[in-house]
Amino acid sequence: MASSIVVFDFDWSLINCNSDTFVVEQMGASDLMRSLRRSLPWTDLMDTMMVEIMSRGRTLAEIEASLRTIPLDSSMSRAIRAVAAAGYELQIISDANTLFIQTILDNFNLTRFFSEIHTNPASLDDHGLLRVRPYQSSEVPHGCLICPPNMCKGLILDRILSSKPAENRVVYIGDGRGDICPSLRLKVDDHLLARVEFPLAKHIENNREIFKANLHLWSSPKDIENHLLDILDLRAT
Repeated sequence: MASSIVVFDFDWSLINCNSDTFVVEQMGASDLMRSLRRSLPWTDLMDTMMVEIMSRGRTLAEIEASLRTIPLDSSMSRAIRAVAAAGYELQIISDANTLFIQTILDNFNLTRFFSEIHTNPASLDDHGLLRVRPYQSSEVPHGCLICPPNMCKGLILDRILSSKPAENRVVYIGDGRGDICPSLRLKVDDHLLARVEFPLAKHIENNREIFKANLHLWSSPKDIENHLLDILDLRAT
């Protein structure tokens, strides 16, 4: 495809875990997180957990160190580098947060390959506590009935494509419920890589007729690498 953009979800797609729950577990606060899970939206929950963890005396350096222990399959790293080397654009749309994604990508020297990362902002407040804010405030509703109030990935994908040539093709890699909305916006010439046995693939299985993109199922980073090499015609001849 002459003009293509490759868009990754992050947790359970680019990396093989949920970075949010991983950090909470590493910091020894899983019990509190489970007790609050049903009463708070996810982004508010993570904001609360980061404040609690740092209030207990854990530091930003410890949080970042725990993130650097998250592994990345070599197939994923090769795929990202191959796509970038061929001149294709890569972006991330994720319901994680800027600190977690940036730290993990930096750890594997991959940050420079992504032109944009769309996610919830995270930074230290005036008291030195890590705060996770929603990508979009609930005071300005995005109006999507599929997505959580803090982020509509479909609208983000629309904004990305609004600045691209009309003939631009999308390769979208995802796994979860949050990836359903952008997947529905893909066209017949686009490609959707959905993780087997995860919510996105299960939803597609039950509603295949409403998804227009070419579907490619995957269960490992090697599968993603192979799909990208084939779709973008990057195999050595």
